[in-house]
Amino acid sequence: MEGKVRHTRLDVLTTPVEEPYISELKVASERTRMRKCTAMQRCVGGLEIRARRNLRRRFLEQEEERGIFQRSREKSQKALCQISQLHGFRQQKASMKERELSRWQSFGYCE
Repeated sequence: MEGKVRHTRLDVLTTPVEEPYISELKVASERTRMRKCTAMQRCVGGLEIRARRNLRRRFLEQEEERGIFQRSREKSQKALCQISQLHGFRQQKASMKERELSRWQSFGYCE
């Protein structure tokens, strides 16, 4: 590249003829800076998208956990109701047995 300087339209339009090499360096550094900048933007954009996806996934997981928790709470409430009904039934049955026993005792069959 000695002696030859690659001119781009930007070089030809913006720089005087005396210093083509310096302008070439400026343009190259500007291009590099722009490339880095767009790469960073892409990277940051990708990170933002990834972060949004992660947030969405975490939110959905929490909602699912809440739903599971809600369903398990409903199940446990149903189970508690069934247990209390069963307990009530057992109490009724026990009191019936006691009444029956006292009746049999009143007849003198049991001691």
